Amino acid sequence: MRLAFLCLIFSLLQQNLFGQPAIESYIEKYSGLAVYLMEETGIPASIILSIALIESSASCTKNCRVLNNHFGMKAKKRHRFPGTKLLTSYRIYPSDTISYRDFCNVMSHKKFFNEMRCSPDYKKWVLRISQSKYAPSPARWRLKVLTVIRKYKLYELDKTL
Repeated sequence: MRLAFLCLIFSLLQQNLFGQPAIESYIEKYSGLAVYLMEETGIPASIILSIALIESSASCTKNCRVLNNHFGMKAKKRHRFPGTKLLTSYRIYPSDTISYRDFCNVMSHKKFFNEMRCSPDYKKWVLRISQSKYAPSPARWRLKVLTVIRKYKLYELDKTL
């Protein structure tokens, strides 16, 4: 668990130093999908996109590249990594869109969802998601998500909510 977290931090640091275009490209590529899902589910696009951006390291993680898993979603049991003998405990998705939809589905089953649905208050969304044990280090996770939302002005995507 700690190794995965350190890898994520290293990856984010690399992107901040060398991968700004990768982050901006990721936002450009998936912001339309995030807005569409916001309108469909009531989850702010800023929340959907920022979490995907962080969890996938802007599409740089192997889970994202090979499994189309943008959110680090775990499977119920371990299974073979496609095309290898390696085992993975992460879900495999046939497309990026289905990965995004699954994240929204998981969020829609959280206890807080009905209270938060269609609320554009991204700060409260981040707090409630972190309280639902989505991330192993809630305080650090909240800080990362809020930083990404503010730095890239993702809150502007929520204007139609």
